[in-house]
Amino acid sequence: MLYKQLSPEGQDGKGLCNLDFVDRYADILQANLPNKFSDFDRFFSGTQRLETLAAILKRHIQEDGLTVLNVGSGPFATELFVERLQKQQVQSIDYTPEFAPFYQLLLNEGYIANTSFEQVDVMEVEFPQKAFDLIIIHDVLFEKALEMETLITRLSPFLKPGGYLYFDFINSRTQWVKRLFGRHDQFRYYDPVKVKGFVTHAGFEILSFEATRKAHSWPIRVLHHALQILSRGSGNYSVLVQSKSRP
Repeated sequence: MLYKQLSPEGQDGKGLCNLDFVDRYADILQANLPNKFSDFDRFFSGTQRLETLAAILKRHIQEDGLTVLNVGSGPFATELFVERLQKQQVQSIDYTPEFAPFYQLLLNEGYIANTSFEQVDVMEVEFPQKAFDLIIIHDVLFEKALEMETLITRLSPFLKPGGYLYFDFINSRTQWVKRLFGRHDQFRYYDPVKVKGFVTHAGFEILSFEATRKAHSWPIRVLHHALQILSRGSGNYSVLVQSKSRP
């Protein structure tokens, strides 16, 4: 497979790439997102939300030509801006039909040629056993409709022996602090201690378990700083684990 040559000017040296395309990507989102998603163009084009994922993969994934499953791709920002995915064979899935057109739009711009896409429900899709070297579940496990243990258990058979799994989640220990500040949401939360216990029991070795760096307006940054102090933990965690079953 031929991979797109990365522009040095578009890389941040920490794991992100194609940053010289961000403004054009934002324009594509703004022009093509349906009205019900129109407020999300800045969210999807904000590469700061990809920084922790990109940095973790840059530190731990050195091989090229890997098979990758990206769960809940949205409009393909992960495939577009994460450096370590540029020379992999990426299979992206998302159940939201409004995001599907962005696949062809980005192909037309000369990007994500190493990616294939299928609009499908992750709880129904099937792949061959041991098909992927890396599975990514980024910005997905906050959804009420998806439960971490159920989803990871379902996807694990598709992971090769010695394969990697990345996921992130919201820390349940910050909920009371959020309520103290009058913030309520419909997200799903998880206890970090229980998450560590689950992945270890499921046969994974934890390679990285760290606070997720996210960029927000200054009031939200103040809130997150307060969350860290009062709850003695991060509001969100990013995790990379590896199957203990080696090839």
